[in-house]
Amino acid sequence: MTKQISLTQGQIALVDDWHYEELNHSNWRARWNKKTKSYYAVRSEGRREIQMHRVVARTPKGMLCDHRNHNTLDNQEHNLRNATNSQNNMNARLRSNNKLGERNISEHYGGFMVRVYRDKRVMFRKTFCTLDEAITARDAAIKEIHGEYAYLDDQEQNSQDITNSQKRMSRRVRPDNRLGQACISPRRAGFRVQLVRNRQRVFDKTFQKLDDAIEARDEALKLFKGKYAYKANL
Repeated sequence: MTKQISLTQGQIALVDDWHYEELNHSNWRARWNKKTKSYYAVRSEGRREIQMHRVVARTPKGMLCDHRNHNTLDNQEHNLRNATNSQNNMNARLRSNNKLGERNISEHYGGFMVRVYRDKRVMFRKTFCTLDEAITARDAAIKEIHGEYAYLDDQEQNSQDITNSQKRMSRRVRPDNRLGQACISPRRAGFRVQLVRNRQRVFDKTFQKLDDAIEARDEALKLFKGKYAYKANL
């Protein structure tokens, strides 16, 4: 049974009922971590800072304690596992400066390169023509190389659901669109094609002719938005 321990800053830590009495005797507070952009439950012991998740998992010195579901205030035993720094990085979230919105994938000479690391070594590296192919290969490689520490996108959303970003990709042309073409706007120099994925601009180019802009837009949609891309000719 899950129990709650109140922290400072209006935060609550989740613990198993068999740990509740032991932990609730201490004065725990919430500490914001800028790197993970989340709160942790901590307390002071002299000049030392004691972290609740390490207490629950009995994490030995020199190792880290990983939260499986990335909720750093969920300190139930089933959500914690002791890990090396390399294993902990395998379960890290997507970095905020990631332009594609996909882990382990980068643009590479018109295609998409997948690189999967373990212990700072590249264990898998291959380039694909489309983003969908790269994502499929990335997921298979991560499962094989990272094992139980593998972090996949469907851990935070059901595979049958789509994100808000994916919903925006499949939207029809807005009624106030002057050209009647998605992702294309008129400019003095011609027609500008702009594609956005996960709030990051992934394609931005201007063409003199509308036909050239439409052709480039369609190709870019296939590359960057895959099955969620809205086809204007449908």
